[in-house]
Amino acid sequence: MSRDKESKRRYKIIVLGSQGMLGSALVYYLRAQGHTVIASSRQTFDVLTDSVEKIDLSGVDYVINAIGLTNRRFSEDDTRFYLINSIFPRILADFCGENSVRFIHILSLIHI
Repeated sequence: MSRDKESKRRYKIIVLGSQGMLGSALVYYLRAQGHTVIASSRQTFDVLTDSVEKIDLSGVDYVINAIGLTNRRFSEDDTRFYLINSIFPRILADFCGENSVRFIHILSLIHI
């Protein structure tokens, strides 16, 4: 496939963390490019309580994970911080791989 034809292809993309700063910008940009975007927020998928199997990957080409905690101020937040920023992306990547869906993990600067 030529580069021109590839650049015109439209994808079905799930953006997790779609209401955050990074995720909302991605949703806006991808939709403007003509892609079908499923914007998933904490109300539709909560990384702390839901299993990745809740994410419907039917017909999906890409999953973009923009979920993340950007500041770890208190030691009691350590578990949540590492679960959301480290453990969950790995679980999600494995789930996407098992379902032949491309996975992109994108995040802003994290204070560790």
